[in-house]
Amino acid sequence: MGFERLVSIVQHKTPNYDTDVFTPHFAAIHPTSETPCPYSGIFGTDFADGVDIAPRVVADHIRTLMFVVADCATPSVEYRGFMLRRVLRRVLRWVLRRGLRRAGRAFNS
Repeated sequence: MGFERLVSIVQHKTPNYDTDVFTPHFAAIHPTSETPCPYSGIFGTDFADGVDIAPRVVADHIRTLMFVVADCATPSVEYRGFMLRRVLRRVLRWVLRRGLRRAGRAFNS
């Protein structure tokens, strides 16, 4: 059982993203996004237009990058460094394509 799943059980939350683990990430992502409403936690059959998927993906990838960098990995062509580069590219793609463009401008400079 993973950490996020354990926290969701302890806090009685259905999606893992509604726990205290991800709320600081969503609070930091929303001011840089171009979406009118903050993360709402919609999932399942109510999840029609995919509004909440971008903050989830970005928050999850940022957490992954934090752990990989804390493990002393640097971007390179070797395995750990290559995976770091792939995750970083993937989160940048989500930032630039899904309405988080103000956050993406920081990466363009």
